[in-house]
Amino acid sequence: MKDVRRTVPPIRDETAPKLELDTYMVLDHRNVLAGRIGIPAGDGREVALSLTRAQEHEPCWRRVVPASPGRIAPAAAFSLPLAGLPGGYYRLEARTEAGETTAVTIALHEVRPVRPGPLPNYLAFVTDTMSKLLAHQVKRLEGSAAGTPCVTVSRKSNLSYRSLGHFENGSFRTCWFPEQPFEMDAFRIDHEIWSVLDRLSEFTGKRMYRDSVTAMLDAVAAYGFDPESGLMYLSEECDFDVVRCVPCHSTRSDIPPRFKPRNTGHRPEMYLDRLWERMPHQLHRCFRAMYYGLVTDPETFDYNRFCTYDFSDADRKPSQERNSGHCAFDTTGGRMVHWWCSCWARTGDTDCLSWAQRMADKWQAVMHPDSGLVPNFFGAAASRPGAAQRPGKWAETRGAALTAASWMDAAAELIGHPGAEGLREQLTDMALRLARGLAARVYDAARGRFREHLHLDGRPYENTARYCFGTQEEKDAAVARDPELTWVPVYDGAGWYRPPTYFEHCAGVGIPLHLTQVAAATGDSFLLAKTAEFAAMAVEASRQLEGPFTPEGLWTFRASGWYIRMCLLLYRATADRRYLQWGTELADREIAALGSVVPPHWWRMRERSIFLEALLELHRELCGAKQGQSAGTVGAPES
Repeated sequence: MKDVRRTVPPIRDETAPKLELDTYMVLDHRNVLAGRIGIPAGDGREVALSLTRAQEHEPCWRRVVPASPGRIAPAAAFSLPLAGLPGGYYRLEARTEAGETTAVTIALHEVRPVRPGPLPNYLAFVTDTMSKLLAHQVKRLEGSAAGTPCVTVSRKSNLSYRSLGHFENGSFRTCWFPEQPFEMDAFRIDHEIWSVLDRLSEFTGKRMYRDSVTAMLDAVAAYGFDPESGLMYLSEECDFDVVRCVPCHSTRSDIPPRFKPRNTGHRPEMYLDRLWERMPHQLHRCFRAMYYGLVTDPETFDYNRFCTYDFSDADRKPSQERNSGHCAFDTTGGRMVHWWCSCWARTGDTDCLSWAQRMADKWQAVMHPDSGLVPNFFGAAASRPGAAQRPGKWAETRGAALTAASWMDAAAELIGHPGAEGLREQLTDMALRLARGLAARVYDAARGRFREHLHLDGRPYENTARYCFGTQEEKDAAVARDPELTWVPVYDGAGWYRPPTYFEHCAGVGIPLHLTQVAAATGDSFLLAKTAEFAAMAVEASRQLEGPFTPEGLWTFRASGWYIRMCLLLYRATADRRYLQWGTELADREIAALGSVVPPHWWRMRERSIFLEALLELHRELCGAKQGQSAGTVGAPES
């Protein structure tokens, strides 16, 4: 295994000007894009800005900004006019008088009428999309002409927002999270596309797709694990840079990468079957190292949601000191249980089984006896080294739904492995109770959205929890004390496509899919009935859409991918062909909508695999339904 730590480049260039834009992907119809420019402290020279369209040489816009020294300040603000600019990719460059430069890419959307004609079938659409990816987003390992070709993807990108933390000393803690620049020249390995490629080989009969995944897996096995800690470089806050063979933060370029079990994206459970197949020893060591990296107290099982890579698993002791300020999310704990169960089932490591049991017990102890809801986290209080982490006072519904699905993933790992029947039954019961509690309470029909937070007894939680204000009245009162809080959003949940979240480029909510995963795995009649209602709502909401974007300027394809998968789970659980028809309707609308976008390319987004794999799952089911039809069963919808 290669030691890559010495080759990690500096986190940031302190001599270059700092650019920040309201967004780098303009998907709405604004005429002006606001930006800010800053240069290093003590340097008050002016900065020249220029905007140039891709494949062109002459700038279409120039401006000289009298930059303020030090931090980005209001005096360094500028406005970039967009009216009249054709859609496409643009390079915005900031250059100081001394010649230091910073450049970012801006994607400006353009939608054209769709040409009439038949839509491509789902397999053809995915195959065509994959051809584009293989043409535009492949890098070779270590940048060598002989290196393994790796499918790459841009960094995770969220919209800018000001976040709230806990209330302390009469005020909320607050932090600014700027949107990160768009990456046209992607260099991060895309492990979320692996399952799509494998399925393409299955459906097309072409081994090249599966062989490419095998080659990428072998590259990760050789280069994608930290040599000292043993932790992998594929996590929520760490990507693997295939060109430089170094870890990098998945979002930010100004902070070092960190290991955090996945709680977002496509396949947050990871592609474990293939990982175990190609890197069993590395993965076993990683899942053991996760215990030393995250668990801070072996007695109470207090833990932190992330850890750095600067420890040795050979020390066999916690890498972090126990602290009441650490934040131990339910999603992190749920995924740790899943990965430890997976490790025990494949290696017989009894430590991993014991750790999974201890973590399950920790969360079972704080489940509400009636609602089944669990707190969003332990800890997240004022920092006190050595102090215990207390459970939070509310449930975050997005995280709780994923946690329920994670517990079911863990229970599935234990099937057929004697010695863990009790834990399997416990995890299934916990997942079912939590999913039922959410399904009964999470959706606010009057407002058409999924509540972001609930009291543990199931009542709507309308006060500030984390990140945002729950009501405008609460925000107004806080702003009166601290005007900086003006920039904190008011938010209490997302709709099917609308209203949007405050931080994402893609519309939709994953809660219904995770609840349907539990429903399908357990066959629970209540959950199946509730998720059937959700599926009908999702399809009706899609019928109100026009084009590939919501009026707020968010992509719709991720949401449609989630809802297609929800319909397919219900079809498999009930054999009701209505769900196949709904999945087909969702897919056809989205394919037609995406066909109207000139730029930017939706397939550059990290969320692409959600939609692509949903289409392949739909293709599989439709093929099966057609085979049943030819054998004399009831007819199925056409693709």
